[in-house]
Amino acid sequence: QQALRHYQDALAMHNEDRRALPAYGYLLGAMGRRREAMEIARKLELMNERVRNCAYQVATVYAGMQDSAKALDWLERAHRTRQQHVPFMAIDYRFRDLRGQPRFQAILNKLGVKLAS
Repeated sequence: QQALRHYQDALAMHNEDRRALPAYGYLLGAMGRRREAMEIARKLELMNERVRNCAYQVATVYAGMQDSAKALDWLERAHRTRQQHVPFMAIDYRFRDLRGQPRFQAILNKLGVKLAS
């Protein structure tokens, strides 16, 4: 609850913050607050269309909701559009549940990144 309040405070200052917004959406999803997390995902998807590449951030929210297929779709899109955050997926704890997925491994292989065993 405290983390939620901190993200809400940050978003009150800047409601399209590209760090706080996906972190907030991830947390909502991880807490089982799927409807609210989906609202954040949709907001980021719109930002992706009109402002700048937010594919990695959208993937983060879907990972929180444990929607592996959509998270991987957005990670692949982030890679295709050369979003600068993509290499960090290898160490981002929010994607830990995806690490065994062939699609996740394929993105890492394209980047030339190997996960430590």
